[in-house]
Amino acid sequence: MFNELFPNVVWDKIWAATTETLYMTAVSVVATFVLGILLGLLLFLTSKGNIWENRFINGVIASFVNIFRSIPFIILIILLIPFTKLVVGTILGANAALPALIIGAAPFYARMVEIALREIDKGVIEAAKAMGQRQQQLFGKCFSLKRCQHLYLVLQLQRSRSLVIQRWQELSVLGGLET
Repeated sequence: MFNELFPNVVWDKIWAATTETLYMTAVSVVATFVLGILLGLLLFLTSKGNIWENRFINGVIASFVNIFRSIPFIILIILLIPFTKLVVGTILGANAALPALIIGAAPFYARMVEIALREIDKGVIEAAKAMGQRQQQLFGKCFSLKRCQHLYLVLQLQRSRSLVIQRWQELSVLGGLET
């Protein structure tokens, strides 16, 4: 039936492109989630008045996040060509798309994680400190997913954003960069 409706479509290529898209989506979302959580936690914990208050580290991470959030994605792809070639060995294909997808999305997610963590009631953290809990216990009790319900919403938003970026990147590839 599909062959009659679309006689010029090569379904094997469609299936290969679909699996590549699913692969890029899965890997980039997982890597963005991990990197974004780490950067967001570091941004939050090293900010003023928090557990690991460190102005220098917070400034470096905040600068990284702000710079990469402000670069348009197509320019980021071009800027990351040497890095992609070094890491992946090529600038074409699904694996070559991953560095740009991850580096383009992780700073946005990190900032959203930081904002979600800032919504935790400071009284909970102060009460835990007053009861003598160590830093490891603070992480387990004060920053648990039950207290950070916004992180789930942030993850859903980031997943949607990753899909949009991939579609945009695929459209640029369809313009003649790959055969």
